Amino acid sequence: MNNLINIDESSQLSKIELQERGAKDSQDLLDAGYTSPLDMVAQGRKAIEYLTAFVRGFDSAAREQVANNGGESIVLGSIFTLGSTGERLDYDQDPIYAQLKKDLRDREFLLKTAKNAREDIYGGDASQVPRLPLKSASKEILKVRL
Repeated sequence: MNNLINIDESSQLSKIELQERGAKDSQDLLDAGYTSPLDMVAQGRKAIEYLTAFVRGFDSAAREQVANNGGESIVLGSIFTLGSTGERLDYDQDPIYAQLKKDLRDREFLLKTAKNAREDIYGGDASQVPRLPLKSASKEILKVRL
């Protein structure tokens, strides 16, 4: 793990500084002629999975330690506090909400159908369904399966 991040050098960096450093380090490797970017992406994605599970393993003990410290701790420049996710109502139990949600899904289906239709299509109320412009175009992404 120390090959990925030098803990001594990085321990006091902020989140933004870590992101900037990561971007700079990757660009420096490319500029230096590094010829295996797929190798680095694979290693990086695997490190993310490992570190996510690694940190998750300490979650309960870390929450306990923060609670024992009065609800806040500062370690290596990182601030730890306890919070809650909040309550969420079960909106689907309301018949009006459930109907509106269904109507919205139905309308979304009509709009998607109209986008690809050769001829005009009409909704259940006999009104023409408009062909909407794209809000954002499709982008090429790199998929990595570990």
